[in-house]
Amino acid sequence: MNIVFDLGGVLFKWEPHRLMAKHFPDDKEAALVDLHLHSHPDWAELDRGTLNHGEAARRGAERSGLDEGRILRFLEEAMKSLTPREETVELLRQIKKTGQPLYLLSNMHSEAVPLLEKYPFMSLFDGKIYSCRVHQVKPKREIYQTLLNTFSLAAEETVFIDDSPVNLPQAKGVGIRTIHFVGADSCRDSLKHLGAL
Repeated sequence: MNIVFDLGGVLFKWEPHRLMAKHFPDDKEAALVDLHLHSHPDWAELDRGTLNHGEAARRGAERSGLDEGRILRFLEEAMKSLTPREETVELLRQIKKTGQPLYLLSNMHSEAVPLLEKYPFMSLFDGKIYSCRVHQVKPKREIYQTLLNTFSLAAEETVFIDDSPVNLPQAKGVGIRTIHFVGADSCRDSLKHLGAL
């Protein structure tokens, strides 16, 4: 069985709203950052790799009226805040010992990739699809097909693990099995149930 992991919220901690509150303690300012950046279509373009942090900060500042430098610092800090979830890393290592192929499929900003790749456990993956490198994003169907095509994977022999339910239906649509990640223990149980562990 091919086992495919998402990163943010699964292998790495991802708490953007906590960071917004830290950088923009005024509730109104935090709401503006959420509206004009994190929940704005520009965030998808950051994930797609068609927009960089500097330009996103400039555009976000124009829309929100907030200081461009503060928005840029928030973006940089958000990427640095992606730190490993040790219980999921242990699950990753456990799967690797079984000899089953491991893959990565994640929406990710270009600026974050070098920060993530510094962790030794990232070498456990047999293949990686970063949205910013293929210029496609979840939950669009095309990125799941790109995963299958790039690594010559059979959909029915592939399991995709993601913490965001919105990312699962399109994966199922191309025939991939899915697991909604809520924690390492339940994920392990689900993999066992599928005969993948």
